[in-house]
Amino acid sequence: MHPGLLVSWAMPTPTELPLLQTMLADAAAAPELYRPTRFWQPCSDLIVAELETRGPASFRRHPSALRFFVPVFRRASPIQRQLASALGFVGEHPWQRRARVIAEREFAIVAAADKPGRPQLAAFSESEVGRPDEQFVFEGRRFSCSALRYLRMLALLKKTVDTHAVRNVLEIGGGFGTLGEILLSGDPDAFYVNVDIPPLSFVSSYYLRQVFGADAIATYDHTRELEVIDLDQLRGQGFRGAVLCAWQLPKLRGSFELFVNSVSFQEMEPRVVENYSALVQALVSDYVVLRNSVKGKTVASAADEIGVVEPVVRDDYLRFFELFERVAADGTIFGDTSTKGFVSEVTVWKKR
Repeated sequence: MHPGLLVSWAMPTPTELPLLQTMLADAAAAPELYRPTRFWQPCSDLIVAELETRGPASFRRHPSALRFFVPVFRRASPIQRQLASALGFVGEHPWQRRARVIAEREFAIVAAADKPGRPQLAAFSESEVGRPDEQFVFEGRRFSCSALRYLRMLALLKKTVDTHAVRNVLEIGGGFGTLGEILLSGDPDAFYVNVDIPPLSFVSSYYLRQVFGADAIATYDHTRELEVIDLDQLRGQGFRGAVLCAWQLPKLRGSFELFVNSVSFQEMEPRVVENYSALVQALVSDYVVLRNSVKGKTVASAADEIGVVEPVVRDDYLRFFELFERVAADGTIFGDTSTKGFVSEVTVWKKR
């Protein structure tokens, strides 16, 4: 746990957490394919515990969030933070400078690769909802690691295919809602649907409603009793987006020009991803963009270790998304390759 993260926090208000508890109760009764997998169950327990004690207002500083769904470029160890404090370090810490260099590089990639048209990226500036632990300002606009990751994915998409007609976007495993923030900030006609397991479906609901207003985002309390969740009806009711729980995906109806998944398929089991891909392909008319590990996540070797039972690898996506043709792939500029050989690859797919 980071000493620097032990900032002031407040107990959640009585109106905030009942939605989370309802989601969790319904998840326990959902079909197995829509419940947390081997990787996510222990992660979920830690996230829920901190949401219940600290509340969601500063969730981007929660240790569990920084570990599992709020990526950062560089995280200082407790000893580094203690040493900096003891020495009276003033200004940007060394690890923050290293993070800024990486963030500047990614910002430059997006600026160079982007072109006019949907999705609109050029004016995006991230909110400070959730009290981010790491955020950088370039050209007067705010960016986090999560935002720059998505912006690079979208830049490759726009560089590869014609995206001028992309209005409706579906995502599975959208973290705390970054993609929705990017899309809805830049286009008043965009509509975004995020499908996720709780507690992340709760977190992204909270985030997007804080950013765009409670009336703009349909959350689980709006859709829980619906037998059919119709995209056009949600639009007609004045919503700009929706956050659904995983077991609601089979109820979703409508046509989406784009589907996005960023690093969450790699945390699932192959049969779970295969089920999701079948449902997605029936809903998506044009494009898919994915970012996932080429070799998949680490297999858990012990009962108390966080990992997968069977990794989802590059060839699995080729098999699962059979109605789409892969038209671009990158693991160095728009994706990432570590010095240890780990490749997080961004791929763009076009419907056959």
